[in-house]
Amino acid sequence: MAQEEEAKENTGLQNRETLIEFTANWVPTLLSSSSLPISSLSQFNGFVFSWVPRGQSSNRDSYIDGINWQSKIGAWDAFNSYAALYKAFHSIDMVSSFEYSKLGFGHPGSVSYLTANTRFLKKAVTVATRFSNSSFVYEGQLQLNSGPLKKQHWSYQFNAVFQQAPMGLIPNGFKKLTGFALSMDKQLKQEQSIGMTIWWDHVAQGKIAPSVREAFDLSKQRNYNPSWGWYNGKPFYPNQKSGDVPVTYFRYEKKWREKAMLQVQMGVALGVQKKFQMDWTKTVDPRPDYYKYLPSFSKDSLLRKKLLDWFTSNPQALQIDFDHLEMINQSNATHQSFYIINTKVAKLQLMRLSLRLQYQFPLEWSGQIGFHAAKDVIRNYNVIENLLGGNYFLNYNGWVDDNGSPTNFQNEIRQPDQKIKVGQSWGGDYALQNSQLQLWGQLHKQMAKYEFGVSLKYEDNRFSRTGFNQNGLFPMQALGKSSVLAFPSYGLKAQFLYKFSGRFYAKTIFFQQTNAPNSSDIYLDPAVHPYTASFILPALHRGMDLALFYRGVYAKMNAAIFWQSIANASEKNLFYHDHFFAFVYGMLGQMQTIHKGVELGMETQFGGPLQLSAVSSFGRYYIANNPLYEIRLVNDLYKLESGVLQLQGLPATSNPQWVQAISIQYQPDYSSRIGISGVYSMKRSIDYNYFRRSILLKNQINNDAIWNLIQSENYLPNQWVFNVFMSKQYAFATRNKKQSIRFSASIRNVLNTLIPLFSFEQSRFDYTAFRLEKFPLKYMYDQGTTYAIGAQLQIQ
Repeated sequence: MAQEEEAKENTGLQNRETLIEFTANWVPTLLSSSSLPISSLSQFNGFVFSWVPRGQSSNRDSYIDGINWQSKIGAWDAFNSYAALYKAFHSIDMVSSFEYSKLGFGHPGSVSYLTANTRFLKKAVTVATRFSNSSFVYEGQLQLNSGPLKKQHWSYQFNAVFQQAPMGLIPNGFKKLTGFALSMDKQLKQEQSIGMTIWWDHVAQGKIAPSVREAFDLSKQRNYNPSWGWYNGKPFYPNQKSGDVPVTYFRYEKKWREKAMLQVQMGVALGVQKKFQMDWTKTVDPRPDYYKYLPSFSKDSLLRKKLLDWFTSNPQALQIDFDHLEMINQSNATHQSFYIINTKVAKLQLMRLSLRLQYQFPLEWSGQIGFHAAKDVIRNYNVIENLLGGNYFLNYNGWVDDNGSPTNFQNEIRQPDQKIKVGQSWGGDYALQNSQLQLWGQLHKQMAKYEFGVSLKYEDNRFSRTGFNQNGLFPMQALGKSSVLAFPSYGLKAQFLYKFSGRFYAKTIFFQQTNAPNSSDIYLDPAVHPYTASFILPALHRGMDLALFYRGVYAKMNAAIFWQSIANASEKNLFYHDHFFAFVYGMLGQMQTIHKGVELGMETQFGGPLQLSAVSSFGRYYIANNPLYEIRLVNDLYKLESGVLQLQGLPATSNPQWVQAISIQYQPDYSSRIGISGVYSMKRSIDYNYFRRSILLKNQINNDAIWNLIQSENYLPNQWVFNVFMSKQYAFATRNKKQSIRFSASIRNVLNTLIPLFSFEQSRFDYTAFRLEKFPLKYMYDQGTTYAIGAQLQIQ
């Protein structure tokens, strides 16, 4: 029963953890980056507010040597797989690439372009260590660069990383990570080269869950985590995640002088990712912040006072009592477990093939064509991790009602009433498959005063599901292979640049593209059946961008206006509906959103050592129509309700719509740097539960005051966050070697401001009395002031 809000728990938090690791050694640059100031300020300083330029963060792609390692069937995030190995990869300039169209010029945003090629790295040995109180406590890094080995024409790079946070020192409990990356390249004759890269990290870490503000107030902790507790006198974190997915790929490059270049890459990722969580069935809710256990649930003021006093004098009551759960599991004659620790296992098989051909035509024309193919198979099943003192767990589906049927709740009718032991699999067992083929081309013309280009893309995605268990709810549909679902999509982009002078120029872009949905948007519940959600259509993105740029010796400025729309957006959710007294699927579709606004940015240098960057972003991101929706029973997919949702005008994103940011850096000499940055976030919306905003509910309430409260917009407070960074490097030589030692320190959220990472309306709603306070907003807060202290020794 713990799965209902899992997606909300992960929203923003994983991004925060991985960005901290990926950017902790970041050194600010001035006038040397092809990206705009808004890119670095948002990526490195604004993630506490989930600041994404233009409010679009849904497509976080990772291109490593031309391969996109993201998968459309879930359970895998390539960015997380190499976040701790950030030193093994190097950013490359791909501003002309097709994927930049939605975020505008110089906005890497959610797309990263990296390479592991070692041919241009200098020979060096680097040893680094860091201490931090953020997502890890200790980190050690080793990097070996061979440099070009002239006789053998080989070069290599080896990276190793170790991170550890002992139990209880960080909000999510603990972290252990060990990983390495090895890249090798060989220069061949006739301007050819081959290379290979393998990276792997084994990570295990706890997870933190959101909670209501009342629980935070009772705990007097900004990082209150209701998902852990005490077991046999020790802290116990049942909610964890782990990954063990090695990635290997090969690359080939051929050049024909300055005329043409061919790049071919192919790779594979094979491994297992796991999510651990507490599950329960046919018993009382064990969560300490469950709404019925909190003082606000009681209507008796005296009882509320007693409960407040109880939680004040017994803070352990706000954590899970696993000893009590064990006692419940052992209280029946056969020691049947009603509470368990479950492992959701995902076995990954990802294959990739990528090709890019670049050619320089006469008369300043150039062109590129590319090909990208992917074949993904991810098998998903559950394994009992811990029976919490019990002897077995019955293989039943606790999400459904039996309705008098002896088989409805059976997860496997071929083995009814199966008793599951520790280490055995149970529940749904299925695999999702995705085949992807992408073709793209780009043509570019460059003249003295102007440039223009056009890009085309065609993509075909095919999805299918294979079930390996036969449940009692959908016995004919659950087992075996489903039909194949095809989603073709296309993209078109045109851009034009005019140079008023060598320093001042203008750019404009027009684009239209469709995106195939992910499997999580397609299948209602693939663990149970292959049925799809309603309203599935490829999302249609279209928009335009007009920007002015000035690039001087000591200053860089830009101004841009943009307009973008997204049509055919859809969403689905599984939740308990208090009016129907049952678990239901909520589905909405054909929603249109508009993202429009203005961006201003500036970088400048005053009198040599003092540097300043400033950004202002003003946007309006809103839902432009009233989409369709359906409510269906989980048991038999019976349609309970359908119609139109009253969403027009609501914010389309929880990203801040207005942002002001500034960064001041002082560099008295080449080896020293200190900087402070501030980000002010405005108009940051909560995440809404759309399904409570239907016309049917409006008519049922028949009270304008209550409906206006339900329908109203809700924003988090406008807030500042300040970060400080400093570094000092000492260089010295011994014989034929150059050595340097670099010390760095950073402090994030210097003023310890209480900042919500995100907030959302619960999927459960009081559909009988319409009381908003019964299921209030849930929050997750920033950790507060965090630090990172590092030292690095490099020998060249």
